[in-house]
Amino acid sequence: MSTPPRTPTRRLRRTDSGRSGSASSGRSSRSRRRTPSPHGSRSARSGSASSGRSSRSRGRSASRSASPTASIASKSTAADVERPPWWDPWESRLCPDERQVFGLREFWGSTGGRLGRWVADEGWRPPPPKLNLDEHDDVDDPLEKLCGKDLEFKPRRGVTWVDGAVCKLELVRHGLEGPLPGPRGLAVLRTCVVLNLRGNALSGNIPGDIGNMVALEHLDLAENDLEGAIPSDLVYCKQLRVLRLEDNNLFGPVNIGVMENLEELCAQRNRLSGKLPDELGDCTKLELILLHDNANLRGALPPSLVNCVSLKRLLLCGTRIDPRSLRGDLAEKFAEIGCDVQVSPPQVSEDSLVQASRDRSGSG
Repeated sequence: MSTPPRTPTRRLRRTDSGRSGSASSGRSSRSRRRTPSPHGSRSARSGSASSGRSSRSRGRSASRSASPTASIASKSTAADVERPPWWDPWESRLCPDERQVFGLREFWGSTGGRLGRWVADEGWRPPPPKLNLDEHDDVDDPLEKLCGKDLEFKPRRGVTWVDGAVCKLELVRHGLEGPLPGPRGLAVLRTCVVLNLRGNALSGNIPGDIGNMVALEHLDLAENDLEGAIPSDLVYCKQLRVLRLEDNNLFGPVNIGVMENLEELCAQRNRLSGKLPDELGDCTKLELILLHDNANLRGALPPSLVNCVSLKRLLLCGTRIDPRSLRGDLAEKFAEIGCDVQVSPPQVSEDSLVQASRDRSGSG
């Protein structure tokens, strides 16, 4: 007698699956019960489900609404971090003057920038070809060729731009060397107010084209290796207030002309020669005249210096200016305004005295 097929195995499997399903659901329910409520109290857990769902929906909607702002803020913060410290986002939007950018590039190349002598030159180097451009783009804009499509190569280090024009050029002890450029260099910076190149290794003459910088108020070329005469074209810088040329190898007369706004004239420790010009007294706003340690300056003090009623210090030590010329109206005026005047001949070393005595004995 045949036995009917057994089916308890399937039932057991169903039962096992059902048990496993109920166990998993039980565990999930227990885990849900064990999960602490965000409110952290049993009374909150016993609240209505609808209020929980509504609060969760409000939280999700708030997170959705806040996420775009957070992403934008994170992008802007990342962009700010990636920018170099010299980057000025407001000024970067202004297109610089094309001629001034070209003049700055001439200055950069003439003073050792192209040879890598500068301490830093962010933005000064010309952009590489096809910068930020497609292969088939034809660039006709000369400014885009000079600065790149996004103005990354707009000269920045040491340059202060105002409304797209150069206002200040300050590169103090920056590794500059070689001659200052001619007509196509600094001469085009007609809006520049401050030019400070102190403490470099600049050589050659001061170009006469510097007189084209008609807005210049502060010119500092001290502590370089400049030579030649003080250019007479400086007289065209009508707004010049400070002229510092000390510690160079300048020679020739003190030829500055009439500068009505000049307040400081510093040209000590050079090789200047000749007499002090009478026009020096026409610079009536002078407060400081430092011409000491120019052994070949000679003659008398110009009487026109009585017009410099704001003069506070006049140093002519180490020159051949006659101290006896400091008398009469000039001495009275200096005493009245409280001006510190120091005039003395150059100090003679013992070696020079010995050599002079030998020359006299040999000639006798």
